[in-house]
Amino acid sequence: MPPSDEDFAARLAAAKAGDELAWRWLFRLASGRVVGFLVVRGAADPEGVAGDTFLDMVRSIRRFDGGEREFVAWSLTIAHRRLVDARRAASRRREIVTDPADLEQPDRHDVEEAALGMVGAARVRRLLDRLTIDQADVLALRIYGDLTLPEIADRLSKPLTAVTSLQHRGLEALRRLLADPE
Repeated sequence: MPPSDEDFAARLAAAKAGDELAWRWLFRLASGRVVGFLVVRGAADPEGVAGDTFLDMVRSIRRFDGGEREFVAWSLTIAHRRLVDARRAASRRREIVTDPADLEQPDRHDVEEAALGMVGAARVRRLLDRLTIDQADVLALRIYGDLTLPEIADRLSKPLTAVTSLQHRGLEALRRLLADPE
């Protein structure tokens, strides 16, 4: 059963006061959506960008005011900004290749579970990659953030009419892609 607005407000207040359990609860509330959003938007290091997102949330939580829905929207807005920052930074630096022998070998079960979870995300990412960046951002925020069009317009600093048009054109493009995947 989802928490009431009063439960969320109490946990938010506790997190603002430094309560570790409240922070864990807030993290669990937002983390799946944040990482999912970053994965389908093609973040090279979704966990790293999510870490930056949560660090920003910790730094600015005292300024946040709102309910659970607004909190999730706020976390996705920060994730979107950190993704843009990460892409800019990546375009300015060269990649360093790591020797596979230097990597820790994960548990086989963990690898299988992660691979199965990524199959669906990979398909979504491939489809979104065929859209414009703005269309993909709008659709990912609608899907993973369950944000309304006005909320997306506000978060992306775009006019509502532009966001509505981006969603419509993005959905039409997805319909065509799903009808003819080649």
